[in-house]
Amino acid sequence: MTDPGPGGQGDLEELRRTSPRRAARLEAEARRAEAAAAGRPDEGRPYDLEADLAAQHEARAEEARERWDALPPPEPEYLPDEPYATEPVPPVEPAPEDVPPPVYEAAPEYLERGPYEPGYDDGFGDPVSAGYVDTDAFAPAAPPRRGRAALRLLLLTGVVAVVVGAGWFAWQTVSGLLGEARDFELFASAPDYEGPGQGEVEVVVNPGDNGRAIGETLVEADVVASVEAFVGAANVSPDFTSVQPGTYTLPQRIPAAEAVDALLDPANRVEDTVVLAEGLRVQQILDRLAEETGLPREDFEAALDAVELPAAAPPADVALVHPAEGFLYPDGYRFPPDATAQEILQQMVDRGQEVLADVGVPPEEQLRVLTEASLIQGEARIDEDFGRVAQVVENRIAQGIPLQLDSTVNYATQTFDIRTTDEQRASDSPYNTYRVQGLPPAPIKNPGRQAIEAALNPTPGPWVYFVTVDLCTGETAFAETLSEHNANVRQLNEFQRENTVDGELVCP
Repeated sequence: MTDPGPGGQGDLEELRRTSPRRAARLEAEARRAEAAAAGRPDEGRPYDLEADLAAQHEARAEEARERWDALPPPEPEYLPDEPYATEPVPPVEPAPEDVPPPVYEAAPEYLERGPYEPGYDDGFGDPVSAGYVDTDAFAPAAPPRRGRAALRLLLLTGVVAVVVGAGWFAWQTVSGLLGEARDFELFASAPDYEGPGQGEVEVVVNPGDNGRAIGETLVEADVVASVEAFVGAANVSPDFTSVQPGTYTLPQRIPAAEAVDALLDPANRVEDTVVLAEGLRVQQILDRLAEETGLPREDFEAALDAVELPAAAPPADVALVHPAEGFLYPDGYRFPPDATAQEILQQMVDRGQEVLADVGVPPEEQLRVLTEASLIQGEARIDEDFGRVAQVVENRIAQGIPLQLDSTVNYATQTFDIRTTDEQRASDSPYNTYRVQGLPPAPIKNPGRQAIEAALNPTPGPWVYFVTVDLCTGETAFAETLSEHNANVRQLNEFQRENTVDGELVCP
């Protein structure tokens, strides 16, 4: 080793006796200088215990991370299957890439005394090489395995949910079977008539009635023996839910199953059936409805103003009697016993709209088509004449000839005469086609489907005249010229002379 300074080796020995610390420091400086001169600067540095431990800790942490990354993905201990899993198990998230730096535990007390200095004896020797320090204790803890812990927690939750869900499902199944068994036993043992039944009674099924409410009504009317027997029969009938509210005529003292079948049979439902013929006027329809339904005629008169008419209906100041004229469709209707006058009239209006849409009449053409159809309905007597009368109307309008139809005169004067008089034909009503050109402003009757279809599809022909020559059969003669028409009128006059007795028509 190079001499540490002035005085040489003798001075160094003297310093070792008088100042050992100074001598040790000079020796260390000399060694560093010698190592630096020889190109080995690290050999001359003092030993740094903390730096050495930190390096070892970092190496161990890196090794721990590598071991963690090399581990295979965890295998779940149990995954619940459908349908018992109450909620899906979320996927396990991978460990984050940015693992936070390790946190070192506190070092023993002797490591806090500062750097190790040569010649300093702390009584422990070299804490690393002598084995007094367990370097594993200072290695950073392995990254926490949050994925596995979360997975175990989720699996444990899933298992508990499955066990609880399976238990609940099993209890519901068993209790449901027990309930069905109790119900079966109850219904099977419920009192029930054996039949064949006797007498008849009317019962009312109200809107919203369930099986038990209907059963109570039937028991009160002595149709079935017990509510339980009826409910049991209703439960095994796949069509029972289609039972409609209304009044039914049912036999008394019949088995519950037969009572269910009777409610499902439309023939047992009590309804007011009213047939309204084609060609009736509004006032005639109201008379017929009051007669057939038993409702006061005043109810129908008041309801007529409350009925919702289509937009094509004429204004009140244009209609001679009521804007509903022509829009009350004639047909056979079955009205419930509790139907109101307004509901009955509205059903007729709605039915007419269905027919018009079915034959292809657009809303803006409804008034014209119904007006022409009402004329055809008032004049045609037999099926083959509907299209011919429609063609006569079209031909006369096209040629500018007044229609001169007695049916319009009768409506204008509110009469029902077979042959009109000169005074009637002189009426200044806009519905009198002897004085007004073209169609009247609104329908004069309520036409049926046949007349509506004839107005849409007239039978082609050159006729401009027609007259009924047989008032008993409705035979009608059509003519192209006035002379032909006058001959047909003479035929009508002859028929009337031969078939009139005391002013009354007598058909052979």
